[in-house]
Amino acid sequence: SGEFMNIMRHADAVMAIYSTAVIPAAALNRPLLTLGFDGYKKRPLRRSVKRFQRREHFKDVIESGGQANPKSFQELKAKLLEYLERPETDEEKRELLRKRVLGPFDGKVSERIYNALMTRLSATHRLL
Repeated sequence: SGEFMNIMRHADAVMAIYSTAVIPAAALNRPLLTLGFDGYKKRPLRRSVKRFQRREHFKDVIESGGQANPKSFQELKAKLLEYLERPETDEEKRELLRKRVLGPFDGKVSERIYNALMTRLSATHRLL
């Protein structure tokens, strides 16, 4: 929604737990933090936030390094303070995240989607 994007645009940093909320934040070049720890209590993997690191849909985000991944409250505080003082920190990594996950920002996404669909439909049609 427009309100959500407005919040993202004005955020000094965006913190999430392996959520797709980092994608619009990355598009707007906002500093990103993906929490990589469970808080005060260590949890078994089946209940830990660490299990989300294994999800395929987040793989490119993690590999890009476009988001900080603090592993403790101390690391979280240090990284958040760094982002608040110097929002340009990790900007080149967020650019890589945008390229890997979002593709070019050239206004032609609808054309690319249409072409991909038509190619797929053509290939499927020939097989029938």
